[in-house]
Amino acid sequence: MQQLTLQFEGFAPVGQPIDAKAPERKVQVVATTARVINQAKEHAGAWLRAHREQLEDVAMCAALMGTGTFVLYMAAVLQGGAA
Repeated sequence: MQQLTLQFEGFAPVGQPIDAKAPERKVQVVATTARVINQAKEHAGAWLRAHREQLEDVAMCAALMGTGTFVLYMAAVLQGGAA
């Protein structure tokens, strides 16, 4: 392994070794991370396609609950403001 040393007064400690293989390892980590992300996207897409109808039902229920809560909140605000 090749090691380099930096000696700049005030910028780095004298004789601090620098790992020459670090960029290669970083490229490998980035490639592995990209591969894992792509696999996760594929699995997530398959899961979403398999459960699409159930997800639509959940989204509709959440929208209806939000609307109902908003209506009740506005009724309370308007009733309190009219007095």
